[in-house]
Amino acid sequence: MEIGRRRPLRINLEALPKEKPSKVMDREKSDNSNISDNSNKSNISNTSNKKKKLRNHTSAHSPESNPNKVLPLIEIDLHIHELLDSTAGMDNFAMLQYQLDTVRKIMKSHSRRIGQKIVFIHGKGDGVLRKEVRKLLSKEYASCDVQDASFLKYGFGATEVTVRQSHV
Repeated sequence: MEIGRRRPLRINLEALPKEKPSKVMDREKSDNSNISDNSNKSNISNTSNKKKKLRNHTSAHSPESNPNKVLPLIEIDLHIHELLDSTAGMDNFAMLQYQLDTVRKIMKSHSRRIGQKIVFIHGKGDGVLRKEVRKLLSKEYASCDVQDASFLKYGFGATEVTVRQSHV
């Protein structure tokens, strides 16, 4: 970008309040009837404040459109008592399938956010859930990086996934 050149201001017309033409006309008449130095200064400062707010509002980008923004870490606890209120009538296989469906749902919803880090907390236990989660991730989300999460924070009971490529 050349020095001294400004980028065009982008205005989101949907975010602006909609006014009826009659109100605009009434405001113009009232502005013209009160001509004084103080009122002109306050009108100028009000319009400059509105422009600043407008610039701040339109410059905000979503995380998907700004690749340099660091995305917050997402932690998902896969312990069955955290996912469901009651496991009455469910056997171990049904609980495992529900936990794996939760992993699929989370990965699908965040698969387009390149650089997103997701920590699945599965617990240490016998390693059944850990093994199944890793098998699912390697099979359905091979483009993602999978590793053990921070030992200091989670012990041996968590897996960290980093989204590397959009999975469609």
